[in-house]
Amino acid sequence: MNRDGSQGIEAFGAEPFCTSLDYLLDDEQHQSEVTNDYYQGSPNILHKISAIIMAIAKTIIWLSGILLWLGGIGIHLWTAIIAFAYWGFWGAFVTFLLPVAGEILWAWKSYVYSGYFWNSYIIILIAYVVTWGLVILSTFIVSIWSDSQT
Repeated sequence: MNRDGSQGIEAFGAEPFCTSLDYLLDDEQHQSEVTNDYYQGSPNILHKISAIIMAIAKTIIWLSGILLWLGGIGIHLWTAIIAFAYWGFWGAFVTFLLPVAGEILWAWKSYVYSGYFWNSYIIILIAYVVTWGLVILSTFIVSIWSDSQT
């Protein structure tokens, strides 16, 4: 009997709730309700092509991430050095504080000062932007492909 005078569940010969975890364990094997029957069985050519495309896209993302990180630091330092050479300390300081705006300004200035649009600085900046495009495209491909696989 409980303190309040009522009989507990033990009086009826049953175990109290949550004293045993046996109800969570069973020996039956259950299959997930979410299944993907498309790729069951032997892999066909579309499955192999899909795996190759995913591997290429993930490799591009991984390598480009490293390239973008190191390349961004290198381009920004190069831009600050160019700014220092032409405008001195304050030009380099302002350029260093405003990364993208500084790169755009000094790309324009390098075109004006050199007279050639395709100079080394602009080619490196364009390669950097194209690398960003590859990362975005690869991420999109991985996203679409992984969504279609589930």
